[in-house]
Amino acid sequence: MLSSYITQSEKLEFDVVVPDLNLGVEVKAIVRRGLVQLRDPQNSKYLRLQLNEEQPHGRGSALKADRLGDPRILVYIFRHHGDDLVELFVKPDQNEFVKELSSSIDDLLIMSFSLYHQIHSTGIRKSNSITSRYVPKEDATKRQYDPHTKLSKPGLNLLINSPDDALRVFGLNPEDYQKRRFVFPSEVYLEGTPITPFPILQITDTNYSRWVNKLQEIKTQGRK
Repeated sequence: MLSSYITQSEKLEFDVVVPDLNLGVEVKAIVRRGLVQLRDPQNSKYLRLQLNEEQPHGRGSALKADRLGDPRILVYIFRHHGDDLVELFVKPDQNEFVKELSSSIDDLLIMSFSLYHQIHSTGIRKSNSITSRYVPKEDATKRQYDPHTKLSKPGLNLLINSPDDALRVFGLNPEDYQKRRFVFPSEVYLEGTPITPFPILQITDTNYSRWVNKLQEIKTQGRK
């Protein structure tokens, strides 16, 4: 299991692509008491994509990367009730799985990659109750997970309940981000099973190209 986890880091690709919007989506799922892993290889790969230093592959090859900031990247974090995702979704019967999946979502946070990257960077700079770091031990005899920043349950709660306060904690200006709250519509079905509506918070840049250009400037200065 761990070995396949490590191998996946070398073959990262978007979970969902929307060619008409030139959009790549990274999807994460956690349980209510869980934390979010922001893996270093994933963050680095998406950074290279945004700076046009790498081309998307796999299903992402349907997207364009002709200029800085393309393709646009969003991160979806689904939070499910329960204590264990494997226990929640490993069902012997397909119908039971669909029923569980359709009713288990507590909420969804959608964020721009710029916010995702900033959270990852915050975890590298300092560890606290909001973010912390996991780094494999050099002398470990067992295979290790990728190094990553961990966004804690209190950190995710802060983002969802008080996004402006969270953005300030991560060193960002709340005015640079749009916040939109809505509810997943009713009467949507998954293989005939109705999906229970859940709250959604979307946090996206007011000017994404400005963020990418600033990122490019910082990288260029670092090479001098």
